[in-house]
Amino acid sequence: MQLSFAENRNILLVHLYSEIDWIAQTEIMKGVMSDVKEYFIAEFTGYETPKIVTIRSRSLAVLHKVVQLTILLYLIVWVFIYNHGYQYIDKAAVSAVTSKVKGISHSASHDRSIADRIWDTADLVVPPQQNGAFFLMTNVIITSNQSQGVCPELRENNAECSSDSECLPAGEPYHLGHGLSTGQCHRRTGTCKVKAWCPIINESLKQSEESPIAYHTPDFTVFIKNHVYFPFYKKRTTNVLRTANRTYLRRCRYSPRDDPHCPIFRIGDIVNMAEDSAANHSQFSKMARKGGVISITISWDCNLDYDKSECRPTYQFNRLDNYMGASVASGYNFRYPIYYSRKKRFMRHLVKAYGILFIVVTEATARKFDIVTFLLNLGSGLALLGIASVCCNLFLLYLHSKRHFFKDQIYEALSTGTALKGTEENATEDNSNRQSTSSQL
Repeated sequence: MQLSFAENRNILLVHLYSEIDWIAQTEIMKGVMSDVKEYFIAEFTGYETPKIVTIRSRSLAVLHKVVQLTILLYLIVWVFIYNHGYQYIDKAAVSAVTSKVKGISHSASHDRSIADRIWDTADLVVPPQQNGAFFLMTNVIITSNQSQGVCPELRENNAECSSDSECLPAGEPYHLGHGLSTGQCHRRTGTCKVKAWCPIINESLKQSEESPIAYHTPDFTVFIKNHVYFPFYKKRTTNVLRTANRTYLRRCRYSPRDDPHCPIFRIGDIVNMAEDSAANHSQFSKMARKGGVISITISWDCNLDYDKSECRPTYQFNRLDNYMGASVASGYNFRYPIYYSRKKRFMRHLVKAYGILFIVVTEATARKFDIVTFLLNLGSGLALLGIASVCCNLFLLYLHSKRHFFKDQIYEALSTGTALKGTEENATEDNSNRQSTSSQL
């Protein structure tokens, strides 16, 4: 089958266009490969070296020196003086805290379980020892001679009733109450009967009293012994002063101004310092009624470049429980029983203790001159001086009105042959460039 002239022409044009496209693509690839080749040749056969250009400019020189001076001040004041950059700091201290409370208190109450009574530390410090803490009871509610039996529940524990059907099924506990439901309603009190430790006392009535039960507790003292060991330096110390005066610990009392190193603290002073208030008995009474939580922070910052005897702690006192905004949840209390047997009957006194929980926290660091730490901080600080040159170059190349002129002077591409042939000419041009630079500036 013979093709017409037009069809033959179209076929030839298609072949021609495909050949031209292939040739164009080939030329593009050749150009790309040539550029890549030139890049690698320039990269591996070229060498870059800084070019020193002296620019006579007072403003630029002032900027350079101001940045360098700022870095030097940062290095000296902040790194070495404030943060002790020439010393290695040991923060892995091991510490132990023991406490001993002493004092005598007295109570005078209409409650027969308390009445006219003398309280000593065995009565008021419960438990006798705690890990890093101690508790001093300042108010108390005692429910005496309780035994297990059946008695009416309190109204505030959702136990009100007028018939047995309104009580929980027998054996179900009153979660916020005191025992298990019997399924019976006590007609006289209008509350459900429960199996519990009886009698059940309404403690909220006792707490309506405006003053705490135990008096004289502000005058109690606590002897806090803090032992600290720094494993890196193998040094140990304590907050008890080494003195030949054997009566010192009997008569000293801590005072931030008069005796800041005495380890014996008056309880009333601790409360007042934690409350940021002046020393007065009423401030203690407010906390003693419902209790509270106070932290005693012992801070050590030992500079072992000096004598170890100069390493003394400082003390800080803060109240931790939420007493400002939430009066319902403020304070601190807990219950504990005192069991006994009477006529072969198992009985107990239930004590609800209100008081102050003191938590003792130790923060200790030791530091000493270390050549490695000093050189590391010095080297990193001196390396920062290069920022001054970077700032000046940024100003010259991007912010100065003649930045294009400076770019031509700072960046220059040379070949070895050109440099060998035109050494004298280049030297002459450099001298003229320096003169022109000074005149332009």
